Amino acid sequence: MLAMRESSMLPTSAALMPTTPPILPSAREILGEDPEPVPSWLRAYRTGVDQLPAALAAFLSSRIAFYPGSGIVDGELFETFTAAHAVHCVLHADLLHGSALVADVLSRRFRPYIHVAGYRVIDLQQLDASTTRTLLALNDEHPWGQDPALQGACWAVLEREPEYTDDHGPARLAFLHVQCEAVWLYWNLWALSRERAPYGILLQDHGYGGNWTTFGPGGALHDLAWEGCVWPKWILAADGSAWPGYRPVSSPTTAREFPLPPELQMGDLGFKHSRTLYLDDRHSTFPEAIRAEPSPSDEPLDFGTPMTKRNITDQRQLYFAYGSNMDAGQFKQRCPHSELLGRAVLHDYRWIITDRGVASVSPHPGARVYGVLARLTQDDEDALNDFEGVQKNVYRREFLAVESADGETVTALVYIANDMGEGSPRPGYLERVLSGARHHNLPSAAIAEIESWKDVVADPSLAIIYVFVYGTLKRGHGNHSCIAEGIFVGEATTVEFYALHVDGLPMVDRNNPVSPVHGEVYKVSTDTLMELDRLEGHPYHYRRAMVSVALVGGETLRVWLYFHTEPSGPILESGRYDGDPSRPRPM
Repeated sequence: MLAMRESSMLPTSAALMPTTPPILPSAREILGEDPEPVPSWLRAYRTGVDQLPAALAAFLSSRIAFYPGSGIVDGELFETFTAAHAVHCVLHADLLHGSALVADVLSRRFRPYIHVAGYRVIDLQQLDASTTRTLLALNDEHPWGQDPALQGACWAVLEREPEYTDDHGPARLAFLHVQCEAVWLYWNLWALSRERAPYGILLQDHGYGGNWTTFGPGGALHDLAWEGCVWPKWILAADGSAWPGYRPVSSPTTAREFPLPPELQMGDLGFKHSRTLYLDDRHSTFPEAIRAEPSPSDEPLDFGTPMTKRNITDQRQLYFAYGSNMDAGQFKQRCPHSELLGRAVLHDYRWIITDRGVASVSPHPGARVYGVLARLTQDDEDALNDFEGVQKNVYRREFLAVESADGETVTALVYIANDMGEGSPRPGYLERVLSGARHHNLPSAAIAEIESWKDVVADPSLAIIYVFVYGTLKRGHGNHSCIAEGIFVGEATTVEFYALHVDGLPMVDRNNPVSPVHGEVYKVSTDTLMELDRLEGHPYHYRRAMVSVALVGGETLRVWLYFHTEPSGPILESGRYDGDPSRPRPM
């Protein structure tokens, strides 16, 4: 667990003894345990326009603290990430404030409101939109079809003034402010490549553009990270604003409120909540001092013989095989120039046989799929796409966090079937899967799970996809267009009792039996269900589960229902949501 400091207690009786809650380390203390040396390119940086292309390329390959919707440079990233020597590169994105205003702020000698006092600007360059687009290799398309509003950028390199020491921060800092829509920038710089994520993000409690309501859970920025599996290691956020899958590791720190000159009054310094540092548990390389100990109830991972670590920084594509491609002979035939590396595990998915009689994985919190990591050449990856029927929409490619046998979390290519139904295995198929599983010494429990599918007889009804909606997806409400292509089956109520909350948006709590929930049932395609998963942030924000509902008229159906993972707000005891039908969720 996190190392905690306990305050002394007065010597009194146990019944009256006052206690002080344990104090967690500060965000700066935690980040100070994960320091970064000054990057060589930054240490050797010299001013000049001719240096800028190489400098920006190096900047984007370094650790970056990202501040979406930053307003004017209010300095919270400097106070935490750079002051702890954890990061030397800061990237801001904001729609409202241009490069000229940011350059003016950075060039002032006295600037307590942005807390980079103690640094002098050694290079300051303003870039127009065309130059910014070219230097950062930005794609004009927006993931949700909105205007990126790219106006330009401001690039600066700051050097610590001689009278200040390392306690104030590193010797040099690199800074980039881009005037654009922040979700679009995240998509361009990280989600498209799927190779890396920003080291840390400071989350605002609001946003604009593609994320017009929030940068927090279920917002467009979170959905983009989830789709591309590009998760920052750290999030600095107010309580309730951090993304699912992150846990608090620091004590809350109140954000400073600096007096602003009049021209900066539209900045975001009015934030009055405290900030907490959150850690993504998918990362396995954080410092031992803040590594969480496993719960006594956690089942230990069983990998058998550990995998030998081979060239983990190799730039060829990692691939996670869990079906017949675990068979060494088949893999060699399909991917002759690639290599199988060893065992690995995919968390929060379960192993299934699809309607087509072959393997896939399906989201299932708490479950594990054991398989084998491989490293693919480009030619073999192209061949594998053909074998898996990607162009024919048989399987789709996803990039997911996978844990290797040596405990490292890596991003790997995973093929997932587009047919959602479960079925029985094709003749001879399981034997090939089991041959590969035994060859790689997969855990006995994983082999038993695969063997359990031998006698499964497919239920034809599982190929029919029904979804029960209770909020903004209903007819006449803001998000109905997302399900309008489905076939309306009828109005219905849940057989079991749940709690329907409303906190800006409706959310159902599976664990609080208050009343039946009223809604509508639709028959949908696989593609529509996948779109609904994205909209609802499944399985992190809302989590889809199969329940029974009773249609008006008495017929009972098994349907998918999206439960909220952290429901909040008042409970509608009627179980019926009739909120603002004109308010859509951000797409």
